[in-house]
Amino acid sequence: MITRTGRMVWVTLITNQKIILIAREILSSFTQKFEIIFNQELKDLYTILKGNVSIFRQSSRLKDLKHLINNEFYLQYTSPYKTGSLKGKKLTSISKKIYQIAKSLSHKKKSFLLLKDLLSKTNSSTDFNNVDSSNIIYELVQNNALIPVPSDLSKKKLLIH
Repeated sequence: MITRTGRMVWVTLITNQKIILIAREILSSFTQKFEIIFNQELKDLYTILKGNVSIFRQSSRLKDLKHLINNEFYLQYTSPYKTGSLKGKKLTSISKKIYQIAKSLSHKKKSFLLLKDLLSKTNSSTDFNNVDSSNIIYELVQNNALIPVPSDLSKKKLLIH
């Protein structure tokens, strides 16, 4: 868990994974952009809006918020991953197929893999759509079949090759 404070808001990122170094910078960037995009709403929140945060759930504002979150929080998407063991994990045949693609990618590079590369390879070599592929990759991450690599270890490995 990390927290960043802006001029008007506090933002906390809670995750079940080890926080990578760049996460602090990304959270700071998110906080600043959030305050810029929602400046008027934040100023009016405890006066005109009387503390009603539903303003952020209105369709046009929710779209802005989701866009900001997607742009800022692709931490797992841009971090390197390695394949973990499937022992004791109950995965669907589709999940196992994507896991095999991940193993192949990491073996070809003799290194780690990026989820964006896995998503691209999955979409080009299977008939899964982007949403299904993303959901299955997320499931693999949640089941520790794909494990995030600490940034210091991945840098060391990349420097050796």
